[in-house]
Order: sequence, then structure tokens, then C-alpha cells
Amino acid sequence: METLFLPIAGFLIALLLVILFYSKKRIKNEETTIYSSMLITNLIFSMLAIIIYVYAKTVGNELIISVIQKIYLLLMLYIVLNIALYNISLLRLSSKVKITIHNFLYLSYTIFSLLTLLTPLNVINEGNVLDGNGLSINILLIDNYI
Repeated sequence: METLFLPIAGFLIALLLVILFYSKKRIKNEETTIYSSMLITNLIFSMLAIIIYVYAKTVGNELIISVIQKIYLLLMLYIVLNIALYNISLLRLSSKVKITIHNFLYLSYTIFSLLTLLTPLNVINEGNVLDGNGLSINILLIDNYI
């Protein structure tokens, strides 16, 4: 279970950041809205990594692990989307250009999410290793490069 040290540390850091962010007053603008979404998503992402590993090593039902890993992949896509949206919000672009870019990003997120959900994912659960491969992960990687 030493494999859980990094996800637990990530969860604790994410929890600390969420507590600090929501305990203070903040300006209501696009950047803080996206950042708060990123914080919550990162907290769920870290928690899900722990849940997947513990479930895989205790129960080991590959079908359920595959479903949970697909949710994990969708969260990864959502994090990438939020990073792109955050970067775009920092640029001084006209509102028409921003709307066009946002629409493109949301459309690509929707398409790649559906493709990730509908394509196969092979679960690798051997020893201390919990991983996956298959078309679902390849689609995720293609989206991240785009």
C-alpha cells in the first residue's frame, strides 16, 4: 500500500487549498470561478485515485474498476478543459474570440468524453500495479495533445 502515499498527499494538499480558498473573501470574476472549479475537481480526482486503488486491491472486480477508471479519465479531461479555459481567461481577447474558443473547447470536451466512455479500457491489476490501456486512454492522450 506504499503506492497510496502520493495520492494521499495530493488529497491532503487539495483539501488544504480548498479550505484556504473558501475560507477567505475573493473577487467574483472568471478566473476565480474557473480556479474554484479546478480546486474541487482536483480534490475529487485525488479522492477517486485512492478509492480506485483500494477497491482494486481489496475487491478486484475489473468491470467496476473499468467504470471508475473511465470516470477518472473524464475528470482528467475536465481538468485539461479548465486549464485551457483559465489560460484563455487571462488573455486579453475580444469577447467574440473568447466565445468562439470556449465553444470549440466545450465541443471537443463533449466529443472526447463520449469517445472515452464508449471505447474499451483494459484494466491491469497485478501486484502493486493498477493501470489501464486501450483505446479509451489513447483517445484521452490525443485530446490532451490537441
